[in-house]
Amino acid sequence: MLGYIWQCFYSSCLRFWLKWFLRLITGRCELQRICARCKTGAPRTSQIEYSLKSSKSKVLRAALSLKENDLDDHLAQIIREKRIKEQKDPT
Repeated sequence: MLGYIWQCFYSSCLRFWLKWFLRLITGRCELQRICARCKTGAPRTSQIEYSLKSSKSKVLRAALSLKENDLDDHLAQIIREKRIKEQKDPT
């Protein structure tokens, strides 16, 4: 029961402020921090999926149900939404 209450509090309140604070400090969005910190593979993929699934942005949540041929257009939308500078962080 306590775990459920903590998860609800974390996902509805605390996660937003923590992400905002980390973006302010590092200058990177959550997706950039995940890509910089994790090696390629399943752990990084699962963290990215969790980030996209937990996002309040419809553009990011929609990225989970894409077909492969729509990937490039949607990737450009994500970069615009998250204000990622491709020259600064090409990964």
